[in-house]
Amino acid sequence: MPMKILTTDTLNKKNAFLIDGIGALISGLSLYFVIGSFESLFGMPSTFAKKLAILPFLYCIYSLSCHKIKPKSDKFLKIIALLNLIYCLISITSVIIYADVIKPLGFVYFAMEKLIVIPLAVWEWKLGDQ
Repeated sequence: MPMKILTTDTLNKKNAFLIDGIGALISGLSLYFVIGSFESLFGMPSTFAKKLAILPFLYCIYSLSCHKIKPKSDKFLKIIALLNLIYCLISITSVIIYADVIKPLGFVYFAMEKLIVIPLAVWEWKLGDQ
């Protein structure tokens, strides 16, 4: 029988911070070490990608801290949901600004990231309402 990782038992408020923190860490590492190191493949200017990586790293610290301390207020979930949406807006704006130099692989990376982060933010917001 296959193990189900994402079930209603694991998709709770405490684990939302863990999921978000791990995702933010992956985004930060990807931006800094992959996108930032292979400008010729992705097209996003290396210096900008590395600066953009700061946001996911900060969000990672926030989310993993919330996971550890288990805040009682739902506003902490709504804060990270809002921050994730702000990150998406900044990232989308950056892609528009650098559209003339971003390569197809860069567009794919940023689109895939948004396809993960936006639904995550919506889920976190709704979870904060429960």
